[in-house]
Amino acid sequence: MRRLAFLAATLLSMGSGCSTTHQVALTYRSPANLAPPAGSPIFAVAEVVDQRQKGPNELGGVRSGFGNLLKRLQTSEPVADLVSRALQGALREHGLLADGDEAPRILLRTSITKLDCNSFSYSAPWTGGQVGNREAHAHLDVEALDADTKSLLWKETYAADIFEPAGAAIFEDVDTLRGLVERAMSQAVDRAVADSQVRSQASAGRDS
Repeated sequence: MRRLAFLAATLLSMGSGCSTTHQVALTYRSPANLAPPAGSPIFAVAEVVDQRQKGPNELGGVRSGFGNLLKRLQTSEPVADLVSRALQGALREHGLLADGDEAPRILLRTSITKLDCNSFSYSAPWTGGQVGNREAHAHLDVEALDADTKSLLWKETYAADIFEPAGAAIFEDVDTLRGLVERAMSQAVDRAVADSQVRSQASAGRDS
């Protein structure tokens, strides 16, 4: 009886073509083993551009086995603003953000090429239900510019891709998916700030 009810609910959600929209927030989370400041606060965040070829607030969502959206995730602010704030937060946590009266020496200009999350499920007769997976991705193209001349110092891509097993789509927790993409964003941002070129420039600034 329980299996029939599960099947009926699944078919109803898939066949209706309807989806619910959930507004979510993403916040930068610094790693627990954060290293001490490695140099001078000489960096600032310049423009952050969303180049994902989707809506400025779109993240993805929970999808059925047929690929249709059951639960849509959208950010409460444009993704570009959230990534900009995350970069500033990471630089501040690492003691590298030039703010207040300090003039930056290096500007970080960032393009978001991927920042999304999805959960998929499919029928698994051997379990009597559904199984699936959830995933989140954050890919950032970062250019470091001389603050005075605006000349390019270096550019690099930083990415985080996370995959986890999931259960049936109709039971998928939206906050779990939100937390996954938040983790991916934080990891990609941390990789940008921990780059050896960033550390080298910060160390040179401290010694000058």
